[in-house]
Amino acid sequence: GVHFTGGDIPLKALATDPLLSRTKILYEGFPMEEIYKGETPIYRNLAEYNDAYMYDMRKMLKGDEDQLKNFVRQTRKNYEKAGVINYLTNYNTFTFMDMVSYIYKHNEANLEGNRDGRDYNASWNCGVEGKTKKKSILKLRKKQIRNGISILMLSQGTPLIVSGDEFGNSQKGNNNPYCQDNEISWLNWRLMESNRDIYQFMKQMIELRREHPILHTKREMEMFESAQKGFPDVSYHSEAAWFAKFREYDRYIGIMYSGKMKEGADGKEREDFFYVAYNFHWNKNSLALPKLPRDRKWHLCVNTDDETGNYVRKKGEEILLKNQSLLEVPQRTVMVLIGR
Repeated sequence: GVHFTGGDIPLKALATDPLLSRTKILYEGFPMEEIYKGETPIYRNLAEYNDAYMYDMRKMLKGDEDQLKNFVRQTRKNYEKAGVINYLTNYNTFTFMDMVSYIYKHNEANLEGNRDGRDYNASWNCGVEGKTKKKSILKLRKKQIRNGISILMLSQGTPLIVSGDEFGNSQKGNNNPYCQDNEISWLNWRLMESNRDIYQFMKQMIELRREHPILHTKREMEMFESAQKGFPDVSYHSEAAWFAKFREYDRYIGIMYSGKMKEGADGKEREDFFYVAYNFHWNKNSLALPKLPRDRKWHLCVNTDDETGNYVRKKGEEILLKNQSLLEVPQRTVMVLIGR
């Protein structure tokens, strides 16, 4: 595929050229109605690629006020006529590790008086700017990385992962290392050992997403009933099931996905139920759980706050919840339930 940047690009000509009809073309936005005139393409080769997702999700991740509506919209965004590229980091931003370690850019090594690069990063350092030996802060930073990975892998659009983020690579707070051919821009592969937990979590979340098409449907969910079972494809919940609150100070929500999808090696159609509990508040909160069909129970399969380090449970090893109507979610935690 090709990623275009800048203005004065003949988007309509590129999008309608038959020779490029099977080439992935990425840009910050396309005039869809002008290009397709009300029709739906057989093959979606165009994709929206911009920073809106990154800023909305980073703000929610660090617990900013009045972000819940934007957060929900970004998790669901998946256009019918074009793909959506989601990312929390990119080549000209902080890395995942720096996103949770720095508030301010540190581009002094670029010799431009720290004037280059983004001034606003929508990031949070978890209490200390840059390097620290405080175990509590290092623990929180890794947890925030797991939360960020969860957001990315559980959003409906196509996730983009920058090389090195899978093992916590750092650019020492430099968010514009275009001129650095040294340790600032190089990948430190030794981190694969010291941050093996991040790598394993990323790998397991990718696998979870791949195994369950309900987590990456071909078209945007519409909150309509699915499979004649009385459950919409996506629904939102808070302290009461089926009733989400979007107050300015709310930083937590439960999102349930349901529907029949072809999955597994045999390609058979199966009905999936997933409930994703997001709590980005600094206090624990409780979320209500919708009642499942009689033959199903809620099981915990992902917990970014798991004290044993078993953040993603293997298939068949999920934990049956004792309380099937209410879930207590620790502070700054993402939990994923599956109905089995």
